[in-house]
Amino acid sequence: MSGDDKNPVLALYFEEGRSSRRKAALHHLGDCEDCREYLETLERTGRFLERWADERPAPDMFDRIAAALPAQPRHRPKAAAANPLPPLAAIAAAIAAIIAVLLKVQDLVAGFPWWNSLGQAWPFRSIGPLGFCVLAFFALGAFATLSLAPFLYFHSRSNG
Repeated sequence: MSGDDKNPVLALYFEEGRSSRRKAALHHLGDCEDCREYLETLERTGRFLERWADERPAPDMFDRIAAALPAQPRHRPKAAAANPLPPLAAIAAAIAAIIAVLLKVQDLVAGFPWWNSLGQAWPFRSIGPLGFCVLAFFALGAFATLSLAPFLYFHSRSNG
């Protein structure tokens, strides 16, 4: 038993664990003054707590606490948006803009000289220039998200 590990002494005090462990802890107590003092402290604390009478709170304690609380919260909750249509319209416009950009980039990618050789590979032949642009778009988005993740994590930890 190491000098810092008090768990066997606690198990002995609370009469927990296997009998072989309790016997080993009792044997250790014969050699270790620190653990004997620790066990004595546990026993004194237990005797003290057993003598401690139960206390009931004052009958008006909860009323006094409620009276001390402010009548209204300091931060009023924000009202819910009355019309969810404008955010939906903004999302639809953003999706339409992304699709338009991807279609335009598809035309540019199909015109590059390297697409002729890259487009012959079976994965790119099956998805075409548009699929390639969509995959590149998502890959760049994932890269940007992963790049920002540590900053956002530490920023949220410092604010919260």
